[in-house]
Amino acid sequence: MKNNMREVITFRDCACVSNRLYFFSAEMTVPMELNLENEEFKTLPLIDIEKLSNKHLDLVIYEDGNLYVLDVSGEFLIQYSLSTFHYKYINIGCNKHKDSNFACLCAYNRKVYIFTREQRELIVYDVVKDAAERIQYPDVYSEYYITGCKLNDSYFIFPKNGKDVLEYDFIQNKWKIHCLHLDLVNCMHAIAENEYIYILLASGSVLKWNYYSEKIEIIVSLEEIYKASNAASRICLTKEEIIILPSVAQDIIKVDRVSNKISTYKDYPKDFSYASDKKHWSKYYGYCENDTEYYFACRTSGYILKIEKQNGRISWIKSEIDKREMFRIYLERNKSFVYEKEGDLELLTGLKNKERVEDIEKLNNGCKIWKEINIK
Repeated sequence: MKNNMREVITFRDCACVSNRLYFFSAEMTVPMELNLENEEFKTLPLIDIEKLSNKHLDLVIYEDGNLYVLDVSGEFLIQYSLSTFHYKYINIGCNKHKDSNFACLCAYNRKVYIFTREQRELIVYDVVKDAAERIQYPDVYSEYYITGCKLNDSYFIFPKNGKDVLEYDFIQNKWKIHCLHLDLVNCMHAIAENEYIYILLASGSVLKWNYYSEKIEIIVSLEEIYKASNAASRICLTKEEIIILPSVAQDIIKVDRVSNKISTYKDYPKDFSYASDKKHWSKYYGYCENDTEYYFACRTSGYILKIEKQNGRISWIKSEIDKREMFRIYLERNKSFVYEKEGDLELLTGLKNKERVEDIEKLNNGCKIWKEINIK
């Protein structure tokens, strides 16, 4: 039975720090923390929230005690301190479009690296110097860059369509161009393991590229299973399996790394479903990882997806919080009015009654103290 006092929290991306998951809610841009040990959520303070509350946020990364999150519009990188809860805007001027301005975001040695899509430049923000530098992409023919991954001390970015892969060396601060032996068609995601980079196409095909030998081969093909042009969105590597997550398709697919046996995951929570009003959205977009797990943001369902790297076990964390907590934040930001929304009037009167009870209790306690003082 649905609990009307719980509210689903959706978000676009997240960052993993020790045993905590950090993110900003899609609604009201509330900074939040998930304790991964007990799966409890809590909201975090945000000083001067009014300036941020109407922002839509994109990719998130952690570095040097702060969360760094990109504004969807591409105008700002936002720094949020996990110790002081203050934030500041860093103007990066990547607002070519209203959305989809970025290929990837990463941090390395106290610097934040922002790889743009069509703007074809890298923004490097130095956390210590509080300064940003713009570095142009090499002049190559390939279409805009959509995804990337870190391998050793370099970051590789991949074009949506084409064969020119760009490598940025963090140590030497320079680019290198790799020309693949085949064209990428509708590339979606890339992930590194040892000397290999695994590249996922939207059709569900997986390519395995050896960075050193430049050999590339198709190791998985799911066209007959997915039968859609924008079927797949993300790929995960576990010790024994390759796990492919859907975009507009429905199924999570597992591929055995030895036998190449393909299986469809079916063990969802009983109340699991993808939002019907977001059927054209990619079901899995932002994610973070540590040494043992992947965590995928709750984007179109009521759950956070967890995948264990050692055994490939999939589990789900219900992404919800007490509705009264979110409504309290709503009231703080909208002091003069309340929307006529299901449950809001009940919540409002409930909170006001609670405040009234607390006021009466304070008054009674004050009277008791006054009486004690007079007796003495």
